[in-house]
Amino acid sequence: MGVVVALAALVLVLGLTLPLRSVEWAWWGAALLLVAVILAEAGNVEISRDSDEAGYAISISTIPQVACAVLLPPPVAAALAGGVMLADELRGRSPFSRLVFNVASTSLSVGVSALAANVLGISGAGLAEAGWQGVGSFLVVAACYYLCNALPVGFVTALVSGRPVRSSMLESARGAAPTEFAMTVLGGLAAFVWVTNPYWLLVGASPAIISQLTLRYVAERNRKASQLSSLDRLGRQLSTGLSVDEVFHAVSSQLRGVRSVEGCFLVLSRPPAHLSQGLADGPLERSMARELAARVDLSGQSVLLADSVEQIDGDLSRARSWLALPLGRGEDRPGCLGLVSRVPNAFGSDDREFFALVAERVALALEVARRAAELRRMAFHDVLTGLPNRALLAERLEEALVRAAHRLCTVALFYLDLDNFRVVNESLGHQAGDDLLVQVATRLTNCIQDVDAGGVGARATVARLGGDEFVVLVDQVAGEANAESLAERLTGALREPFQVAGHEVVATASIGVAMTSPGRDRPEALLRSADLALYRAKANGKNCHALFDLSLETHAIQRLELERDLRLALERREFRVFYQPLIRLETGRITGWEALVRWEHPTRGLISPAAFIPIAEETGLIVPIGQWVLEEACRQARRWHELFPDEPARTMSVNLSARQFAHPRLVDDIHRALRSARLDARQLVLEITESVVMQDAAAAVATLHELKALGIRLAIDDFGTGYSSLAYLKRFPVDVLKIDRSFIEGLGQDAQDGAIVESVLVLAKSLGLGVTAEGIETPRQQLRLEQLGCDVGQGYLFGAPRSAEITEQGLRELLPTWVDRRAA
Repeated sequence: MGVVVALAALVLVLGLTLPLRSVEWAWWGAALLLVAVILAEAGNVEISRDSDEAGYAISISTIPQVACAVLLPPPVAAALAGGVMLADELRGRSPFSRLVFNVASTSLSVGVSALAANVLGISGAGLAEAGWQGVGSFLVVAACYYLCNALPVGFVTALVSGRPVRSSMLESARGAAPTEFAMTVLGGLAAFVWVTNPYWLLVGASPAIISQLTLRYVAERNRKASQLSSLDRLGRQLSTGLSVDEVFHAVSSQLRGVRSVEGCFLVLSRPPAHLSQGLADGPLERSMARELAARVDLSGQSVLLADSVEQIDGDLSRARSWLALPLGRGEDRPGCLGLVSRVPNAFGSDDREFFALVAERVALALEVARRAAELRRMAFHDVLTGLPNRALLAERLEEALVRAAHRLCTVALFYLDLDNFRVVNESLGHQAGDDLLVQVATRLTNCIQDVDAGGVGARATVARLGGDEFVVLVDQVAGEANAESLAERLTGALREPFQVAGHEVVATASIGVAMTSPGRDRPEALLRSADLALYRAKANGKNCHALFDLSLETHAIQRLELERDLRLALERREFRVFYQPLIRLETGRITGWEALVRWEHPTRGLISPAAFIPIAEETGLIVPIGQWVLEEACRQARRWHELFPDEPARTMSVNLSARQFAHPRLVDDIHRALRSARLDARQLVLEITESVVMQDAAAAVATLHELKALGIRLAIDDFGTGYSSLAYLKRFPVDVLKIDRSFIEGLGQDAQDGAIVESVLVLAKSLGLGVTAEGIETPRQQLRLEQLGCDVGQGYLFGAPRSAEITEQGLRELLPTWVDRRAA
């Protein structure tokens, strides 16, 4: 710009100081040329080469400018052309830099071509007097005019766009040079006619006006065709389903070649922050700019589309007055399309209609893209906590394992399960439970934000798998010590109480830790290993962590095989019922039996209940197994009653599991078993642990009353080991309390055990309940229980659990004195 201004000033100085040939001119002639230049400035016609590229403008202002250069003295011609350009730029409120550049380059091109015409002797009347030599001289003048116009613009465009000067100049010359040459020749012909016979200009103006109108019509048709073509391509591209970023890219690429009215720009913004930062200086402009900016709810950079993207950025940054026309539909649109103009009301109705159609299609595409993004987010994130879910965790775990294989580093997985989360749900409600899960997610996320775990550049992900299960993935740890240290951090982060529903809640967690190693470098293997380690942590007492080792996998495989065989055991009739006698301590006689299930595996032999009952509970198999045991025990009790009719009716005690007790058909199943065995209900005793009945004490009371209505006797098993309430105990319609064997073991040796047993006996007598002591193994224990007034005893001192056949044989041989001799 400095160079162009300096050259323009130099041309004016040379025109005033050099001894140039005198040129005859009159003020009225200069005035007519001034009018011609002013009218010609409004006669630009925009021509598009095709629908994909920006077009170029045919400016008829070249004709009077060249005529001025030939007919007027150089200083006068340069001042006249520059003055008209100055007035036009002021009218259009161009930025100061653009105004100075355009005025200087116009004065330069006209002044240089005027100097050349004067030096070559074709100024004024000399044009008519020159022969063929004058034609060559005029071509030199035309070349000077074109170069002084094209070179400055080409250099500025190249500098702004960052493109090479040569390619920028060639691209500009390809479209503009032929039309500029034609306009320059017409300017020379106009000057020649002016010198020879000015009246012919009136005749010559007619075809020029007709051709100009024709060009405008063709340009308008081409512009509409280009708009429709771009709109059609844009519609097809947007209909394929894009992301928000892809929508903006599609609009930018499809509409880059669509030109609007001079001074009007299509703005696609996320958001158009520059329009809301004081760049509109009128009340209407500011109002429209605020409205345009307010419709946008995405962050990002603006995309400006027009014939010169580089120029628009500069124009907007230095704009003084803008009119913003928002075209978005609705306040909740995820993007905004708008028209921005330096001149209010510069848009034609066709432009507004076209841009409105574009806005409608893009707004719809952006809405679809936003909803698709929301669906993707919902598909890969937990709705409650916002954490990655199982699907996204699997993807990130896969990526972490791939990176670890390249880096030769170790990935660690931490499987967390909240301890006693169910208590929060049951006591404070599910809403409180959800609130607790959200707070736990926040603490875990904060805990691993700065995680390094001994590795460089380690990254961590917290995910929720469902319920109260969380997973922390760390893609780089230094070893077991670092992994255990991080597990301690995670455990420690949850130790502080949570504020939930107005209560302080302590939510500790058990954590299983697994790390990659040969053979455990697949996502499913690592997850399974961490899950197995979690089971060990819970078995170790909860609120701790456990590291995976191969023994866990071996145990898991054995458990899986046992579960598989357990599902077939009932069908294959592999279960057996063993019976242990209950002895009336005062008389030493058998008062009843307890039915105990055993599993006779075809290859493993007799399997302890401790090995398969927990599995049966978890899988739900305990319900059909328990029903089978009940029916078998009832039949056996009936058989013994028929075999020994002279003996007092002995009871048959059967244990009910937690799942059985909660089963909706429990009462019907028991009634059916009694009816099938033809057993008197008074001979059946159902044993339920106090922890089972206290899980839902209110419901347990109702179920116990239903069972009691059948005539069945009820016993609370393992009394003293759970958390029963005395207030509920008096409401339970039970008949017997069974003291747990752990208190009987220390009887006669541990004063506390003795005090507990004595307290239970006193409590039972005051409530009118019978008492059975389990696990009696020594005569000392038996004697102490007799002294305390215990009714019934059970244990290896009186007999181990045995099969029905052996028990029946013992009854035949030793009844009724075998127990007395054994005790003695």
